[in-house]
Amino acid sequence: MSKPPTHDQVAVAAELAKQEQLQQAGGSDYLNAVASGLAGRSATWLRQAERVQALAVLRRVKEAAVHIEDLATANRSA
Repeated sequence: MSKPPTHDQVAVAAELAKQEQLQQAGGSDYLNAVASGLAGRSATWLRQAERVQALAVLRRVKEAAVHIEDLATANRSA
């Protein structure tokens, strides 16, 4: 899984201000709070996303194995 893009907090605030959406987004104080609250969590989210992806692969492998077993059992019965 590729690393998610990082965004400079000031650049995000400037772009929102340019589009006249900074206040709708909660203002500069809110952006500061979000940035400080998420700073240490990005690695955790990335690990969790990778785990979810790996489990999805395992789930598909298991489904394929069950399907193959069902086909083998059906062929023995016929």
